[in-house]
Amino acid sequence: MTAPAAPTSPTSTGPVHTLIGWLVVLINVAYVVYGYYGFAPPPDGMPTDWWHGRTFILDWESMGGYVDAPITGALIWALPSALLGIAAFFTTRSAIARCLALYCVIASFLSGAAGFAAGAAWMLFSWHFTAVLDALAFALAATLTSALLVGSWLKLGTTLRCAIYLPVFVVVMAVVRGTTGTSESGSFGVSPWPVFTTFGLDNAVFVLCGLLFATAIGVLTFSRERFDGVSGLGLLVAITLPVCFAALRFPDLALSMKLALAAAAIVMIALAAFVRVESSENGLAGRGLRIALGAALVFLPILSGSALARGDFSANRYVQSPRVVDALQAHIKAEEFYPEKLEDLVTAGYLETPPRPRIGFGLLETLGITEPAAYRYNEYGSSFVLEFDSSLWVQCQYSGNYYFDEEEEEEYDEEDDWEPETPEWSCLDKRPALWGDEDAEGREEDDYGYDDDFEGEDDFE
Repeated sequence: MTAPAAPTSPTSTGPVHTLIGWLVVLINVAYVVYGYYGFAPPPDGMPTDWWHGRTFILDWESMGGYVDAPITGALIWALPSALLGIAAFFTTRSAIARCLALYCVIASFLSGAAGFAAGAAWMLFSWHFTAVLDALAFALAATLTSALLVGSWLKLGTTLRCAIYLPVFVVVMAVVRGTTGTSESGSFGVSPWPVFTTFGLDNAVFVLCGLLFATAIGVLTFSRERFDGVSGLGLLVAITLPVCFAALRFPDLALSMKLALAAAAIVMIALAAFVRVESSENGLAGRGLRIALGAALVFLPILSGSALARGDFSANRYVQSPRVVDALQAHIKAEEFYPEKLEDLVTAGYLETPPRPRIGFGLLETLGITEPAAYRYNEYGSSFVLEFDSSLWVQCQYSGNYYFDEEEEEEYDEEDDWEPETPEWSCLDKRPALWGDEDAEGREEDDYGYDDDFEGEDDFE
């Protein structure tokens, strides 16, 4: 005799339950779009296309006053989105739906904050600014829900896992490596700083990964059968890990921020360890491992892209540019003037190939989407200026001067008796940090014996 089917629990997540969750997410997306139209200023002040914002929210009597308190206004505007996000989390187990729900909450807050406080910048950069806000919101949401996404990802076959993750890895790494805030043709930057890479991936997501690693260690500590000295050490490491993460990136971080990160780690550990999650696979050990794996999958492409970007900077700073400057100096020594174009150095045999700075993988240049990275060179007969862009907001400038008049000419009988003046340059020995001026002590004498007196970002032109 067949046993009767067990009654379905009214609290179980079935198809109807999931459908409601996705419907809530769609309503939240519509709220984000509505907020965009209500906050985004149109280019040149007049909406001429359907996708242009209208700024009508700022005209509301209840919201217009928050221009002087943008964070408060943004929090109030994001409150309905947050309530919808909570509803979505309780009505669906879909990791993608929950990620989108969190994206909507963050995007609503960022749109409100930008609308109240950064309308001029939004008008200046138009859709680029909108794309940066959306990309930043999605990056933060995907990082915070990475453990949920990994849980679904692990249920797939190996081939499908690779097919999903490898493109994400390559794109994120390429964005981090190829972003420059000083190039006029930069596709991933918003001048004067590449906002998405610098503030989003390299900073905010970096710190969030530290918090997630700390949370994973804390949860794994609580998964032990008994609490002993090892458990206590694990909790200590978990609480201090995000502080160490941030201190490595921001040496001048204020003590209050460090304490805030430690408190955030405690809250995240408590939530991850003690909040009930409806799943047969949510043992504490498994939960901790998924949190760690999710953080690692987010962190690795950012770390790889940043390492390659620093390698590009070092290659440009210490190898490629000195080679170009040496060729320019050899040219003026032989010809008594600088070439009109850098390509003339190849024609004259001073260089084998046309010089180009190394920035990113060059894929967009190969596809014809952006212009290839190039030196900016101007010659003035007996002097020159050579500039190149590098990753983040670094821009280096070299200048050479050669003075040779008739009286000096009489003093020299042989060509080898004179040398052009040593090139001067304004270029840090390593990429400057976003916060503080810790790189000031890292500058050293350059390869040509010229000790620059660069004082900081304000000296760049």
